[in-house]
Amino acid sequence: MNVLVSRQVLCNALSLVALLLYSTATWATEPIKAFPQAEGFGAIAKGGRGGDVYHVTKLTDDGSVGTLRHGIESAPNASGRTIVFDVGGWIDLNRKLGIVDSKSNITIAGQTAPGGIGVRGHQFSVGADDIIVRHMRFRPGKDAGRVDSVGTNSDAERVIYDHISSGFSFDENFSVQASDVTLQYSTVSFGLESHSAGSLLENPHRLSMHHNLYAHNNTRNPKHRVQETLDWIDNVIYNWDTRAFYMQGTDSSGYFWTSNIDGNYFIAGPNDGGTKPISGGSQDDYGTWWGVNAFDGDKDSAHDGQNYSLGDDDFSDISSAATTWSDTRYPVADEIWQNASPKDAYLRTLSEFGATPWARDEVDQLLYENVVNRTGSIISHENKLVSQGVSNGGFGALGGVAAPLDTDGDGMSDEWEQKHGTNPQVPNNNGDFDHDGYTDLEEYLNDLGAFAAVGQIEFHGIGRYADWQRWDRRWQPSRLDVLQVRTGVAFVDAVGQQAGTLRLGYDAGGDARLYVTSGWLEITNQLVVGSRGIGRVEQYGGELRVLEGDIQILNGAYKLRGGLLATPHLTKAPRGSFEFTGGTLDADAIDFSLTVAGGTLFPGVDAIGSTGIAGDLNMESGTLVIDLESASAADLVNVSGVASLDGNIEVQLLNGFRPTAGQSWQILTARSFDGQLKVITPGFSVEQIGDSLWLVAGTSPSTLAIPEPHSLALLLLGVLGYAANRKCRQAVFALALVAVLVPASGALALQVPVIADSQLSENGNTGDGDANDSGSGTGSPINARFNDANRNEWLALKFDLSEYSDKSRFTDVSLNTYMYRGDANNTQTLRLYALAPGIAGEDWNESTTTYGSMPGFTFDADSQTRLIDGNLVQNLGAFGVSGVTAEGSVASIDPEGLTSFVQSMGNNNLLTLLVTYDVPHNGQWRIASRETTATTTGVLTGAPGDLAPFLDFTLGPVPTTSVGGDYNNNGIVDIADYTVWRNLLGGTSLLNEEVSPNVVDIADYLYWRERFGATDTGEPASFGQPAAVPEPPALSIAGLLAVAVLGAVKYRSRN
Repeated sequence: MNVLVSRQVLCNALSLVALLLYSTATWATEPIKAFPQAEGFGAIAKGGRGGDVYHVTKLTDDGSVGTLRHGIESAPNASGRTIVFDVGGWIDLNRKLGIVDSKSNITIAGQTAPGGIGVRGHQFSVGADDIIVRHMRFRPGKDAGRVDSVGTNSDAERVIYDHISSGFSFDENFSVQASDVTLQYSTVSFGLESHSAGSLLENPHRLSMHHNLYAHNNTRNPKHRVQETLDWIDNVIYNWDTRAFYMQGTDSSGYFWTSNIDGNYFIAGPNDGGTKPISGGSQDDYGTWWGVNAFDGDKDSAHDGQNYSLGDDDFSDISSAATTWSDTRYPVADEIWQNASPKDAYLRTLSEFGATPWARDEVDQLLYENVVNRTGSIISHENKLVSQGVSNGGFGALGGVAAPLDTDGDGMSDEWEQKHGTNPQVPNNNGDFDHDGYTDLEEYLNDLGAFAAVGQIEFHGIGRYADWQRWDRRWQPSRLDVLQVRTGVAFVDAVGQQAGTLRLGYDAGGDARLYVTSGWLEITNQLVVGSRGIGRVEQYGGELRVLEGDIQILNGAYKLRGGLLATPHLTKAPRGSFEFTGGTLDADAIDFSLTVAGGTLFPGVDAIGSTGIAGDLNMESGTLVIDLESASAADLVNVSGVASLDGNIEVQLLNGFRPTAGQSWQILTARSFDGQLKVITPGFSVEQIGDSLWLVAGTSPSTLAIPEPHSLALLLLGVLGYAANRKCRQAVFALALVAVLVPASGALALQVPVIADSQLSENGNTGDGDANDSGSGTGSPINARFNDANRNEWLALKFDLSEYSDKSRFTDVSLNTYMYRGDANNTQTLRLYALAPGIAGEDWNESTTTYGSMPGFTFDADSQTRLIDGNLVQNLGAFGVSGVTAEGSVASIDPEGLTSFVQSMGNNNLLTLLVTYDVPHNGQWRIASRETTATTTGVLTGAPGDLAPFLDFTLGPVPTTSVGGDYNNNGIVDIADYTVWRNLLGGTSLLNEEVSPNVVDIADYLYWRERFGATDTGEPASFGQPAAVPEPPALSIAGLLAVAVLGAVKYRSRN
């Protein structure tokens, strides 16, 4: 940032950039997880976040471009890569495939493979940091020889495997020696005899293994030698022979291997060799915390395992291990979200294990059936499964599905990008459309691989719905999750927000609110507003869509004031209310009498649909929109009671349909009709026949009393219409809106940059002797020479910093000068001084051609720190100039004292800097020329004659109170913060802002209202109780809704 800035930034200025962006979004305070459902020690693996995208386009393994091997081996060393698949099927490896230690930060996204992806023929290994592997199959097969299916070696740290299928190994199916690793929702099964083994965990550090299926492995299910804890949680272990969970007894010479064993379900199968589920170990080498685990050892088909706790009389039925039993759980990074019982863990693991649980391949489906029916056996070759119905030599078939279109190659399908408002023609994999820390590509991958949380996820506090840290266990909601806001306030202000079922104030004592201001929230099943507690929804913009279920308003209110609300079914109880004063409602069925007081009733937005109302329809104002698609296809509203129509009817034509005169459509049925329609789309009229209202083409109503809008509304609409067609439409509209909503005393002032004033002084006079400045604007340089007798020649530079109220935020301040010219030896040492602010240099004549008198900048004979006239001067330090001989060179003057001097200026806005020689010298130097223009510097601007020196600095973050909603940063959320919000409406940032990042809009007002009275980062003391919160005038709210409409236009036309 500099004092001399370009005048071509008008659109940015109109966007009201009044403060440095400083966000208090809480997601920055905790490490973001690899993906929302990641758990355990490997949960914070970064993977390819922020890196490039590589597409696997062929299944060969020759290392050419498009192969998986090339994608791994050509990955950048640290900047990150995400590997996606445009093909599905089996990749036959010619040799071991590994991620070596120099190739960190890689994500392998198997969920993108059409029809599934698998690797066979050799081992896959990881030896690098921050690796994410999801939805992959690793099955080398017997012909690969003695290799693991998957190995993670000691060079690796922070690795997570999620939903992988690992098997067909003649050694171990999954082995680990690394640190901070998670294996979750996977299967480690079908080890091949004569060395059928599950996992060898040989001295890794910090390993989480949860919700995995281990089946048909003779031994090592797993073999545990984990330092700093193996978290072995909620796994299912079926049909071992020699060993299940195995602690190898040994003289460890100082090793002490620890584990937490809880929630697991052990099931003896047809190959049972009589070994207890837990065996081996020694008290000197092992420490174990035992929770509650189940064992079904009777080998029948009934699912009737028994739970075992440490100390039970029959505990020896499940364990013969020699270990030191711990009374408390060993420490872990994050406790796994466990099921309520081993039986529940069994059911969840069976529903979620493997590469693609939504469409299991033949091998994983066989595994599922084996466990459920207690069938199957340990095998010696994968082809043994052919007789059990598995094709392709026992591997099963994959692929056969076309990949979705990805025009820009950023890893995301065009269809998904269009839905989320990004441009499918422009790569944006590293964007962040909802400002939550996950890139757009990660959001896409998380959507493809979403699965439900173990239990209900609860929202906490007051903040953004998109803020994953406000949800239990940092579990960002997906379309499959059951969510609750019990006492919090959530703001939907971005696209891409999801829920399976959302409950507001559902539990007793609950008092929850949901604000929808922009973006969209998509709910798969159900929205429940209140129940035993109170729930409220206020929608001002954006979209809330329920896809399959309904909205139940049981105890509380839904206030639709703007945006789109779409649901198959809308219902309310006696303690519920629905207020419809704006926005658009698209509902298939409404089971109560509906009053429309300003909104739009739209049966089937942009498609033919119908709405049934179990009660009356009272259209006090607002609009009924009817789509016509053909001579026989039209929207229809069925009202069981009375239809009072005092609003408008708008007709929209779909798919190029053009009606002809005389055609008619039944658009509304009711027991009876009353009221008087105000406006009908020209070219149409309505006719009542019995209990039906018909729309007729080709005629128009004779006279309509169209109300005149308020003059201000006309202005707003006019500006909106103009702004919608301009590149900076948002900024223009916001300025116009502020101009009519904000009183003159709070009007915004656009800051105009001030060009530095400069002049020379010799013994208190300008333009004398060797110091000269013609002021002609024709190119005469500003020169200064040093007289050996006195340090009496100076170049004085004046900077007006009134635009920056808080000088303490200035960091890295330097003086940048346009040109120098040295003497013959081309080396000079100059010194920079500063006048004490506010006492000298204030009375400069600022004519561009001549300068009047000013204080003499000559040292007092008796003091090197005082000028002749007595004013103080501060020595900021010396700086050398060397090697600069040609005009056009730019030098940066950065003495150590300059930054601290500026920071200490307080409320003084005039900075006066003095430049002179440091030692007696008769050389000539130049610091600026009057003809300097942007065309010659590439940095500086101004008409010919402007002087070029400029101040360069960085504005550091404003120290904030971190009290959300405290927009004036004084430690309390009060009425003064409303004024700040009002004055910055339409801008890009607020201090202590949490909702609607990068835009100041109605969401920020609503957040302030919810936080009114707060003095800390938690909830205000009056939360949940009525508070006297100042309300803006109704006109302001109307204007804000216009902003919300503009925001919706921006989302639809983005990029």
